[in-house]
This record gives sequence, structure tokens and C-alpha cells, in this order.
Amino acid sequence: GRYGDANLAGIDHYNKLIDALLLKVTEPFVTLSHFDIPQELEDRYGAWLSPESQYLFQVLRGQGEVLGHLQRAKYSHHEWIPLSCIPTISNSQCTSPFGNCINGDSEKEPFVAAHNVILSHALAVDLYRTKYQVQTQTLQNQSRYNVDGTACEVLVEMINMLFIEDIKDEYSHNHNSLYLIDKIQKEQGGRIGITLHALWYEPISDSSLDKLAAEQSFFMNWLVFNSPPILQSLDPLIYGQYPAETREILGSILPEFSSKDQERLKTELDFIGINHYTSFFHVQDCIFSVCEPLLGTEGFTRQTTLKNGIHIGESTGMLLRVYPQGMEKMVTYVKERYNNIPMFVTENGYCEKTNSSSTIEESLYDVKRVEYMAGYLDALSTAMRKGADVRGYFAWSLLENFEWLSGYTKRFGLHQTEYATLEQTPKLSAAWYKEFIETKMAVKSLMPEPVQMLLSSG
Repeated sequence: GRYGDANLAGIDHYNKLIDALLLKVTEPFVTLSHFDIPQELEDRYGAWLSPESQYLFQVLRGQGEVLGHLQRAKYSHHEWIPLSCIPTISNSQCTSPFGNCINGDSEKEPFVAAHNVILSHALAVDLYRTKYQVQTQTLQNQSRYNVDGTACEVLVEMINMLFIEDIKDEYSHNHNSLYLIDKIQKEQGGRIGITLHALWYEPISDSSLDKLAAEQSFFMNWLVFNSPPILQSLDPLIYGQYPAETREILGSILPEFSSKDQERLKTELDFIGINHYTSFFHVQDCIFSVCEPLLGTEGFTRQTTLKNGIHIGESTGMLLRVYPQGMEKMVTYVKERYNNIPMFVTENGYCEKTNSSSTIEESLYDVKRVEYMAGYLDALSTAMRKGADVRGYFAWSLLENFEWLSGYTKRFGLHQTEYATLEQTPKLSAAWYKEFIETKMAVKSLMPEPVQMLLSSG
């Protein structure tokens, strides 16, 4: 096919992984693309800079074994995240003033890449909804002509397509449409959404201009993680168009959605995933005023962690200052702008530098991580008490991970990894978080729905 044959060994690996999770009563959240893209697609199509990349997830039509496996799994819900942390910088595309590569246009290409990513996500959602996700109302409509309750042919075809063996067996004994619809919905209650990095920006002063400029950062700031701002990605997926502010500021630099594109964008999100770690002060708008050259593209704002000589929060092992208030404010902002679509905090965690002089005991006693998690979870709870429909929280991360260019020198894990032996030892934060889950999960009176406190495997 367009993208080659299915990697059967890879499918077998994920099938086994899913089985192992289910045996431990752990609900899978499946991310199909997180920043990186296969080198073959980079070489053949130019990755996200090519419109061909929009059809990346159509490959699922030929690799439905993983999806099919999930449909037969014995749990009521599973979440799909086709795209997490949208990438916008393509390999070797770093023209002046951002680099010395001979190819590319760093002023325009990040917007082209983000545009293709958004359309790719829309296609992936459409594929999932039409081929894999069963909607109760649709099945009821398809069965409405069977006044005697006998299952219609299209319902039988749906049962066969979803590989639901136990329902096939039940169908041989019970042909009632409504009964079978209920069974299918319980077996296949999957949801699909997208995850984005979400920074909070505080104004550098109380002036109305600085407050307005800080809000515009949500539309225009591409600096951190080389990702588009959250509103520039969510507005098209929810409202079918880029924010008016973005269109006005960028003009012809910003790609346009065709009428066909806008039809594709009408697929709704079941949830919004938010990766939130830190916040900044907004310093200067670099669109209508002259700023020093920055490592980025059109639409930057200058940001800092300093105000009147005081940092916004305590430092961590990376450029991620501790500011729990940003969690409440960001979640509330997304709630209000997007009609309280269900949210998951898909990443939140504390980074420490690897210290070769520390003893094992010192490394395991990660009080700062506990303080960080307690503060951010308290802020998240405040947003929820005010009505934010937050369905779950993922601590980043269960284990230590290879942290980009920092490699193994940065540690996010709730478990200490000895890299020489791969031995895993729970830290203080793991014990604290376990107790938090056990004691707080029972308090549901103020929650929109039962909240899942889940650990990400990183």
C-alpha cells in the first residue's frame, strides 16, 4: 500500500501489551503519534510538510488488527489519541535567522506542518467513527424498522465487523435488536481525542494591554516544545476555523481550510488531552513590536519566568517552574472556551537532575516531586469543583524515561531506575500517589463523573 505492509511483529507486540494491561485491570489509552514520525515517511513525503501526510492514519484501514483486538477486549471504554504534542519543525528546515540549513522556510513551514497535522487528525477521527466506533443512536436508527425486535442485517454485519465473539454467540440465541445494541455499546465504548501542550501565561503587569497580550499568547506563541499554541489547534477541530486573531495577524502565511477540509473538521472530539507542566510571564508582543531574534517563527511573544526580580515559581531539573495556579487557570480557560468538553490531564510531572553524588536513599526521598504533585492536583481539584469536566489525570511518569536531548540525565519517574541493572524501586512520590488515589477516589460528590487517577507508563 501507500505506506507499505503492516508490521505484524509490531501489532503482535501491542496485542500482548494490551493483554497484559487488561490482566492488571488497567485501562489502555492509545497514542498513535507522539512528536516523532517514521523516517521513511520523512524521506518519501517530506513528513508533515506534505499534504500526503494528512492520510497517515488511513493506514489503519490496512492494519486494523490492533483496533480489532481492542474492540474485543473485555472493558467498557478505551481512549484513542491519534496525535499527541503536535510537531511543527521538520528535519533540515531551519533557514535564517533560526539556522543555516539550505532548505526550507522557517517563517511559514511550521504553520503548514500544523495545518496538515490538524487535517490528519480529522481524517483519523472520521475513520474511527465510521469503521470502529459504534454509536447507540445509529444502531437504533438502523434497527428501527424491526418492530418485532428482530435484529436487522446491518446490525449483524456490525457485530461481525467488530469481532465481538461473545456477542456473536449470544446472537444465535437472542435476536432482539435493542438487547444486542446495548451489549455492543458496552463492549465498544471507545472515545477519541487529541492531546496538546498547554502553557499558562500571566501578564507581566496589571495593565489592560499586558493582560490582552498575555491572552494572545494562547493564539500565537510557538516557542516551547516547537508546538502550535493550544487554541490554534483546537479551534479548527471544534469550530472548523483558526481563531480570528490568528487569521488577522498571520494573513497569507496561515494556510486556509477548503470547503472539503471544513466538512472533515466537523467530526467532534470526545475529549481534550492537556499536557501541562509550567507557566510564564508574557513580556512583549513580537508581532506589532520589534523583538530580538528568537529560536522560532512568526507569531512569537517574548516570555520570562521573572517579574520584578522574582521567579514565577521554584526551579526544577528543566526549564519548568513550579506554578500550580496555572493548572487551575488553564483548565478553566479550556472549559469556558470549548463548552466544557471532557478533559484529561495527559501529562503532568516534576523533573529532577541526575545527581551522581546522591545516595540511593536520597534519590528515593523525592519530597519536591510530592510537593509538586500535591499542589497541581489541588489546583486541578479546584477547577473541577468550579465545574470543569476533568475525567482523568496521568502522572508523568511511572518510570524514568529517555528525556530527549537530555537522555538519562533528567528524571521524571515515580520509580527509581538503576540503568545498569534496570531495577525499579518506588520513590516516596509513588507511595504518596498510591495513598492519594486510595483516599481521594472515594470523594466523588463534587466530580462531574468518576475520575480516573492513572499513572502513565511514559
